[in-house]
Amino acid sequence: MVASASAGGGSRLEWLSSLGELESFYTGRGQENALQRIPDSLIECYNTSTGLNNKENLLPMTLQTLLSILRKVEDSEEGRNLNLLSLSTSILHRFKLDGIERNPKVLETSGVIPYSVAGIQFYKHKILLTKLIPQNNYKFPNETLTPIERRGDEGTTCNKLSTSSLVSPFFRRKRQAEVESESGSGSGGLVGPATESTNTPSSTGVSKLHDETSTSLTATEEYPGKEIDSEDIEVIPEEKPRGSSSFSIVVVDDENIISHINAGSSGKYVEAVDHEDSDVIQEDVNSDNDDSSVLEIPDVVNRQTTSSVLSDCPVENGVIHTKWGAVSISSVIAGIVSGLETQTVSLENLVFANDRANSLQEAIAASAQGVDNRWSATISGDLAEMVLHQGPLGQMKIGAVGGWNNTGIPRWYFIQSKDDTNNPMTDPDIRGGIDGLTLARNIMTWQSQATGLRLSEVLDLYYSETGLFQNRFRACQRKNNFAGVAPSSEMEPQTTSFAVVLDPQSLTPALLSYNVISNYSSVASRQLVTYVPSGLQDPLCTSSRTSGDSSSTNSSSVNPGLDLVLVVDTAWDFTYIQQLLSLVMREIQVDQYFSNITVLAGSNLVPLVNSTNSHSVFFSNLTQANYSSVPSGFDLRQALGSHLLTYFRQKMDDERRLNIAGGLASAVLFIPPQGYSISDADLQASINSFQNFKLRVPDVKFFYLVTGNGARFNNLVDDHNRDILTLNTGLTALETTSSSISQALSRVQRRIINSNCGSDWQHRSYTSAQFSDAIDPSTVNIYRLHANYFFSSTSGKIKVQGSGSGSLRVCSSRRSEFPHNVSTSDVSCKVINSDSYEISLSSACEGYTYISQCPPLYLSVESTSEPTVFLCATRSICRFVGNVQYTISHQDLGCAAGICRLLANPFLLCSTIIIIVSTHFFSQ
Repeated sequence: MVASASAGGGSRLEWLSSLGELESFYTGRGQENALQRIPDSLIECYNTSTGLNNKENLLPMTLQTLLSILRKVEDSEEGRNLNLLSLSTSILHRFKLDGIERNPKVLETSGVIPYSVAGIQFYKHKILLTKLIPQNNYKFPNETLTPIERRGDEGTTCNKLSTSSLVSPFFRRKRQAEVESESGSGSGGLVGPATESTNTPSSTGVSKLHDETSTSLTATEEYPGKEIDSEDIEVIPEEKPRGSSSFSIVVVDDENIISHINAGSSGKYVEAVDHEDSDVIQEDVNSDNDDSSVLEIPDVVNRQTTSSVLSDCPVENGVIHTKWGAVSISSVIAGIVSGLETQTVSLENLVFANDRANSLQEAIAASAQGVDNRWSATISGDLAEMVLHQGPLGQMKIGAVGGWNNTGIPRWYFIQSKDDTNNPMTDPDIRGGIDGLTLARNIMTWQSQATGLRLSEVLDLYYSETGLFQNRFRACQRKNNFAGVAPSSEMEPQTTSFAVVLDPQSLTPALLSYNVISNYSSVASRQLVTYVPSGLQDPLCTSSRTSGDSSSTNSSSVNPGLDLVLVVDTAWDFTYIQQLLSLVMREIQVDQYFSNITVLAGSNLVPLVNSTNSHSVFFSNLTQANYSSVPSGFDLRQALGSHLLTYFRQKMDDERRLNIAGGLASAVLFIPPQGYSISDADLQASINSFQNFKLRVPDVKFFYLVTGNGARFNNLVDDHNRDILTLNTGLTALETTSSSISQALSRVQRRIINSNCGSDWQHRSYTSAQFSDAIDPSTVNIYRLHANYFFSSTSGKIKVQGSGSGSLRVCSSRRSEFPHNVSTSDVSCKVINSDSYEISLSSACEGYTYISQCPPLYLSVESTSEPTVFLCATRSICRFVGNVQYTISHQDLGCAAGICRLLANPFLLCSTIIIIVSTHFFSQ
């Protein structure tokens, strides 16, 4: 989380750049990232020699990626010693540096890095970090993060916090290269790709946390230092709803002619493949990824010059993708810090007498307010920049719409118009300011209620539909909360006061009197008040997500809880698969509290990504290089007959060894190649293997994502109407496909198991087993206990024990997969708090001959009230200290395998197995 760039220059919030030790601001030596130079600790964000600038190392600029990094830090041994204030402050003071610019006239060579702190955003940044947000002497635990997580490219740690500023006018640098041409047809004037050889200078710069905490618009290049391919081209103007005015993508061709490619108003947008030096337009976003749409560009040689051409597609850095609109996250974190260390400083203490102080004396005479650091760190800081730099030019403008390169893996956020190059109040800036001020005004109250509150919790809950403590404190209600959070009666004087402080310390275009500053501040504030309700086209809070049951009407949303294994043929285009999996991960909420994901190659079941719940780990491993290194192919017979069976049986043995009583659901999603054909012999062998698999490992659910007719897979799933999904090709169909996948996966319940059975289904005696879980308000967890665990039991019992920290509605059923949603005689419910709910499984399968005939037990645990106490402190299960914790325990469960069904006389042997197991069971 350090410096990044935003519209009009500024900072970028990269993931977590080069996280070195923090020097105390109070040592008298000064703070390194408050000086007007790039500090040594951030040099790696701008030095391309390390190789981390490769586009593959750029993690998605999403809230999920940021949260995964923050949680990794918080859960580390060093991070446990950092509370909300200390971690947030150390992030800002370690990684945030605004005003970083690239000089388009300087090529990077040995010892020459063409970046400097020259943007106007630096001056506000310096005042905030040296006067209004004091440093706390804590060291950021750099060693907890990998180099990619610390640095990356334009969107890693460096890139999420700092602000690199724009060069005005807004230019995009073009590299001219002499190209050797076999045909001799004058191709020497062609422009080479953005990714050069190791001897070629690259324009990439900032890292992930640094890139996220600093803001700026990158004026010198549309795609800074990156090789752009088909994954980087779907410009989605998220601020405009479907059917609104089109987004205009400007392309500069080799003759430096600017051409506008306009998308239609239907919501389908043109994909612009913008190699930094050669521009390609793909107009059919629905077409498959065939090779004919790819333009091959000759390799560049090392002799290069630079020139600048006007570009209409600026990149705004320091922005992350959220469900509720793009947000400048550095303002949010600054708001949290200022809210925890609130102070109002007089103008006399912020402006020195030898500064240009005409307006200061007038302000003092007018009894101007002191500077509230909560305002200056958020809304009024940006407004003050606008007042000083755009007011005298008559160019004050609130708001600038934009869109992401694509919604699957958002890496670059584009501003629609070059006219907004120097706009310090883009839509992401406005959202970040409102969100930051909302948190600043409330964070002290929330922390007093929940002393263990963590930074990841605050961001996670605020940008979810759950919200913080009260539902109204959430990003999807920012427009409704704006008037109360930022009243004009405070906004105008705070903007005026901070502008008075910023004026003598910034390079403004004119000398302004206090009255003029005050008037400009009033105009800017009124413009913002007018713009927010209508100009921000943000999604509203949606109705709570329901379960996989289409008839669901219950208001509580079903929490995902899935251990997902994907088997994919690497013949699929890497970009398509990466984007599809990215969307699926968001839908099933891959993180430490909900879901895990594993990716295996279809040809040989080699892991492309080992099981992980971290977005940063996932994208660090699923790279083009790793994907391409595995041969294509799809061996379904081998997968079902050997690899996956071995994998899940080993998992069962591990669960027995660790005495696991329950946990995430298990599912496998196969993604065969387009037009996949399987021989009759292989199909029959696969069916036999599938049947054997289900008898030995009954808790695993199988799905297939296919193109065309999936009838060949009908006998390879439990329900071919729900478990065989259609894969719609083309980038515009990604969200439709991912949505259908998530709906199917949502029907897979979490597991309650008797792990004593292991993979051999041999019963071991035990007294009882239990596991703890926790739940957000107004959500529900669904569990399933398979009949294998109580088919032979006459005294089995399940108990849900409340913790006393909130009310829970517990329901059970043998027929309804989602018992919280229905009111039938089969469903039994009870509301508990500190008491318990028990379910007897005595003779639960009486009357059934086979295990497969006996229905499982379905159990729902639903949180029905807002938390009144905040005691959930078990980090492994408590997403939030206000979660309601509970324990599920079981006793006297059995182990009845259904392997007998494969034999010629199943009734005789099945009866024998049950008698043997039962005899052993009762003898204990």
